[in-house]
Amino acid sequence: MMIWLWRILSRFLGRSLGAGMKVIDSSALIDGRAADIREIGFLPGTLFVPRGVIAQLQRLADSHEAIKRARGRRGLDILARLQENARYPVRLLDHGDLQAADVSVQVVRLARDLGAQVVTTDFEVNKIAAREGAGCLNINDLALCLKTVALPGESVHAFIMKEGKEREQGIGYLDDGAMVVVEEGRRHIGKRVEIAVASILQTPSGRMIFGKAKVSA
Repeated sequence: MMIWLWRILSRFLGRSLGAGMKVIDSSALIDGRAADIREIGFLPGTLFVPRGVIAQLQRLADSHEAIKRARGRRGLDILARLQENARYPVRLLDHGDLQAADVSVQVVRLARDLGAQVVTTDFEVNKIAAREGAGCLNINDLALCLKTVALPGESVHAFIMKEGKEREQGIGYLDDGAMVVVEEGRRHIGKRVEIAVASILQTPSGRMIFGKAKVSA
């Protein structure tokens, strides 16, 4: 359906037409997690992919720079994977405002006109969406909310990967990537162990958990 028709209908029926719809940008396609989230049902509804986003990915895929080329090809591969998901439809759509030179602005304005939400991993897109009056779902925000919550006195399991700065200290990681500083963890390097949580430190990059390795009786 043409974007201009959506605009006309939206004037009479309101933004309910866009309920459940998402518009995905290139950053979310390159990131790839949107496909996993969608497959387990946490990103339902019709997913619109602006043609300008596809063109942007194709330009990256044709780049002479290896990193850009890999990013572009990954984004196109993730798009193909999303299209193979028969449970939720994927639709290609023209931009709502081709006058905007920035593809991110075009994507946000398209979502705004449809009454849909933008799916992204780019914080700058969050700011554009707020300015343009569009809804925005940042996958990085979701990932941050899903970090393991552990309280002092509880136990967690972590894989000890390397030595810490202090004597007999080990550094491990939870399944969600959170760092765990483990007292008496050095001897367990290369193993997955149970850790008694002593304290938690919130940092700009995430949570750090401090604890002591439990010794089996």
